[in-house]
Amino acid sequence: CSGLTSVDLSLPVATDCSEMFGGCSGLTSVDLSLPVATDCSEMFGGCSGLTSVDLSLPVATDCSEMFGGCSGLTSVDLSLPVATDCSEMFGGCSGLTSVDLSLPVATDCSGMFVECSGLTSVDLSLPVATNCNAMLWGCSGLTSVDLTLPLAIDCSGMFGYCSGLTSVDLTLPVATNCNAMLWGCVSLTDVTLNLPQLNNYRDIFKDCSNLESININLPTSLVNNFKSYVQGLNLSNLTSLIINGEEVNV
Repeated sequence: CSGLTSVDLSLPVATDCSEMFGGCSGLTSVDLSLPVATDCSEMFGGCSGLTSVDLSLPVATDCSEMFGGCSGLTSVDLSLPVATDCSEMFGGCSGLTSVDLSLPVATDCSGMFVECSGLTSVDLSLPVATNCNAMLWGCSGLTSVDLTLPLAIDCSGMFGYCSGLTSVDLTLPVATNCNAMLWGCVSLTDVTLNLPQLNNYRDIFKDCSNLESININLPTSLVNNFKSYVQGLNLSNLTSLIINGEEVNV
């Protein structure tokens, strides 16, 4: 359907809308009412010409890869009150610059904005999200982040290769896996992290070569090993390392 340019459609009893417009590269605008659709996975996959979306999806639960590869999409204003799977929902939406999302029950947000290189800021509350693995991986234009993730457990690779990010101040009260969380954030200078349940921090600062200040709270059982880990990174610009409120020689 590469010749399709616009859609104005009401589907009052459709439940499975997966891949509904997959590959419609000419589609530029959509006005849809899908009152009982539950599966909207890959609904607009590969719609590279899509620039705006006006959608009502009151009972959609699976929104995985819904806008995957929609590189022309610039902004999103979307309410998904019962969506639980939002994995890779905007994967590869390189033109996306701003997001206004309400996702009150989303649990899987892994890769949600992966490779959204045009995204400059994120202000997002995900009150029940547990899987945030690679959520913002490759968002090279991202300069600021305001995230509320009270139940996130897996935050591995969450900001991987966010090369424009300069500072992070984040509390993740139940996160255990932060492996490679900030891998490749080459512009990052200041980090403040509150990770009271941290278990896996392998490669958390890998290739963060310009770090100047690290202030981190973590379980006391990890303090000595974490200190050795940071010192082993040989961060030439690092002037301040604070672990659990205590200054550590660098």
